[in-house]
Amino acid sequence: MNTDRITIQRIYKCLSGLCLGFFALQVLAGSPEPGGVALSDDGREIRLNPDGTWEYESQDRYATLPSGERIRLKADGRWETVAADSAWAAPLVSATTAAGRQDISRVSSQLTLVLGDFVIETVRSTQHKNTRVKSQMLIEIRSEGTVSGSPSIEPQSISLQDSRGRSYEILAIAWRDNVLMIRADDAPRWWGVKYFQLTLPGGAFGSAGDIQLVKNMSEVVREEVESLSTL
Repeated sequence: MNTDRITIQRIYKCLSGLCLGFFALQVLAGSPEPGGVALSDDGREIRLNPDGTWEYESQDRYATLPSGERIRLKADGRWETVAADSAWAAPLVSATTAAGRQDISRVSSQLTLVLGDFVIETVRSTQHKNTRVKSQMLIEIRSEGTVSGSPSIEPQSISLQDSRGRSYEILAIAWRDNVLMIRADDAPRWWGVKYFQLTLPGGAFGSAGDIQLVKNMSEVVREEVESLSTL
């Protein structure tokens, strides 16, 4: 009887040890890799911290000339050529890759439009115990290549819809450093939306047809702010 009890205890300890070991392996497998620097799809350097968090390394961006040469666009308005031995010397996306992505549109051999940052800003205020919510969307479209001056675009010529078919009014636009800034009124208040579709007038960029760009909801950033931004 005692022998059977000792045997059962040994089996229990053995199984417990195996379970703990398996759990430890699962935790290690899911742990973040050692920190490093990555390049986001909109051309910014991102610092990956060992604790699983991230932050922008700088506000500089990377772009590709029609010749294929890589350049660094500095936050102070200057630019410089990327050294050939740099980790970012190779283009972020090739023409083949861009053709398969809906947030990138190759308008011509000299111009590519990239739907970059897509942020939903929300302001909450309380009046008479009632909470009021006001939202807007800030969208950046980065141009890589040759753009002659600032494209002539009116806010009403731009269309923005979500995957449920709801349209959003474009309040204002601005063109800065080869980046088209768009501010749209309101935003979806539920997570049932899968993507946003932005339609631009192709004529403004020398294209015969309209230009459509799509942003997945998983790539959209939500921010709680004290006041809505302006362009």
